[in-house]
Amino acid sequence: MHNKKASPPFIVKLYVLPTTSASLKLRRLVEGYAREQNFFTTVIDAPMAVLAASIEGGAGLQTTGSGTLGGFLQDQNGKYWGVTCGHVAPNTGSTASLAGGQGNLGVVGHSNFSQLSAQPAAAVCNQYVAKGNHSVDAALIELVGPHTALGSVQSIGRIDQIFDRTQLNSGSVVRMTGAMSGTHDFDIGGYGVTTKVQLPNGSAQYCFSHVFDFYAPPNASAWVPGRVAQAAAPRPLQGDSGAWLCFNHFANAYAYFGNMIAVRGAVGIATFADSLIQWAKDDCGLQLNPL
Repeated sequence: MHNKKASPPFIVKLYVLPTTSASLKLRRLVEGYAREQNFFTTVIDAPMAVLAASIEGGAGLQTTGSGTLGGFLQDQNGKYWGVTCGHVAPNTGSTASLAGGQGNLGVVGHSNFSQLSAQPAAAVCNQYVAKGNHSVDAALIELVGPHTALGSVQSIGRIDQIFDRTQLNSGSVVRMTGAMSGTHDFDIGGYGVTTKVQLPNGSAQYCFSHVFDFYAPPNASAWVPGRVAQAAAPRPLQGDSGAWLCFNHFANAYAYFGNMIAVRGAVGIATFADSLIQWAKDDCGLQLNPL
């Protein structure tokens, strides 16, 4: 028993960072120290602990690709799901980590990316000819880490409703917090349109129908040259994919209305929230609502 005292029965665990060739000598010193003690001691390799935190929507997210955690919804069983784009999180079962060293958020529980049909560069997207264009690019993150989901989006506020496409219009103002662009107000432009997008995961192109686009409202003084005003205007950026478009429907309360999936120049392209809610119901068996 190496002169170990078994009474009272306890064991001391010494945690060290995962051993590498550079740290092997130090690891041996720690093991030697453990053996010298007159009580049971073990040395365990483990990564640095990450403090649990309350997480809002708008945070940077890394799975197979990089994007934005739009926000959180809960299902009929009270389980929380993080929402992002399918092209950001295409592989179910893969780990979803928060940007900035905030640790593991969970795993990709559902993604529709495998259902998206890539189109040749020469192909056109015409909803009156091809009825099978996509209307959602979505993934749901199952929380398995130490973090707590919040029903709010950074720099926006609490999300207490989900608006469908009948409740806003072209010209409505929505707010978005993207991991890359920050928080800005945008005007909705084209409403219920068909568009062809190239997602940042490669050269493949995809047709989407029943989506909307948005852009920064003109707010520069009349004397400011147009090109200067355009360059200074906020714009959605790659890396914002998955961010929620939110509508301020009452006081400090917001409604989740859409998900940014792509950018074209200074214009963002988004799917409607009700498309994601319907996909979650039909394909995943989930009835999602705000927290």
